[in-house]
Amino acid sequence: MSYGEIYKSTWWGTGVPNSIYWGSVYSDLASTFNTKAVQFDGVSPAESIFISDIGYQFLEAEGMLIMAWVKIDDVLKTFNNFGQRCIIDYSSSITSTSSGKGYSIYVRKTTTTLTINWFYKRVGLTRSQCNVDIDLNQFDFSKPMLLVASLYPDNIQGVPSTHQDFRIYQSGVNSNDYVDGTSNIQTQLGSTFPSSQNVCIGNTSDTGTVSSEFAGIVDEVVIYSQDDGDIGEDYRQISDDYFRGDNGDAQLDISQLPFYNLVRGWYRMGDNFNGTQFVNASGGSGANATPDIDFSESQIVNNII
Repeated sequence: MSYGEIYKSTWWGTGVPNSIYWGSVYSDLASTFNTKAVQFDGVSPAESIFISDIGYQFLEAEGMLIMAWVKIDDVLKTFNNFGQRCIIDYSSSITSTSSGKGYSIYVRKTTTTLTINWFYKRVGLTRSQCNVDIDLNQFDFSKPMLLVASLYPDNIQGVPSTHQDFRIYQSGVNSNDYVDGTSNIQTQLGSTFPSSQNVCIGNTSDTGTVSSEFAGIVDEVVIYSQDDGDIGEDYRQISDDYFRGDNGDAQLDISQLPFYNLVRGWYRMGDNFNGTQFVNASGGSGANATPDIDFSESQIVNNII
C-alpha cells in the first residue's frame, strides 16, 4: 500500500468501548466523522505534507502543545539504523550544536534502541540535551497511539527556564494507558528555526527526503500555542479528555475540549481534504502535499480493508 492511501479510521484498540476492528467511526466536528488518515511508506519516492505558516515558530517563553494519532509500521524495525524519521517536524541539523534549529517529533533507531523523540532546539546545545525520548519496544504496533508533546515556560530560582514533556497514550500499554518520558528542563538560551522549510508532517522537508520519511499512519494533528502562557503545562488535562472523552470513547472533536481558542492548527488528515489541501479545521493556513502522482484525490478512499 502506497503513501497517500487514505484509511477508514484505524482500530483504536480493544480497550476503547464500541471499537470495531478496522472500522471504528467516532463522532466528530459538526456531526461529521473521522473516517480517514494518511499513510507514509518511508521509501522512495519521498513524500511530505507541509504547512506554509511562519506562525509556527514558537519561542521558549511561549506555551506549546502538539497532539497527533499515529500507527507505526513494523517495517521501521527492519530499516537500517536511522537518525530521524519525522512525524511532525520543523527542524534542521538537529545533531549539530551550532547550526541545529527548530523542533521535531521523530522515530530514531540505533543498534540497541528504537525510540520516539520530542526535540526542541536551544542555542548552543546538542540533540541529546534538547530531547525527550520514549522506548517504543513497550508499545503494540498493531494499535494506534496518541502522541502528546509539550513545551512551557517556568521561572526556577529567578532563572527563566523551559519544561519539555512527552507523553504517549495507548490502550493497554500499562495500567495508566500512557507512558511519560523524563521531563527535560533547560535554561532559556534562545531559539532558532529553519529558514528554507515549513512545518512538515511525515517528513523533514517540503519536497520530502526519503531517509527522513515516517513509515506508518498519521491522523488528527493538533497544534496549540499561547504567548507567555501555560498551554503546554496543561497538556495532561487536554490529552486525558482527548484520549478518554466523557464515556471512554476518544473525543476527537477538539472544539469541545479546553483551550480550543489557542489552537493554531487542526489537520484532520483526509477528512476535509479538498483536492489540493488538507484544510486547517480551526482556520488559518492549510497543509499541502508534495506534488507526487502517488498522492492524489483519487487515492483518498473510505474503507479499503
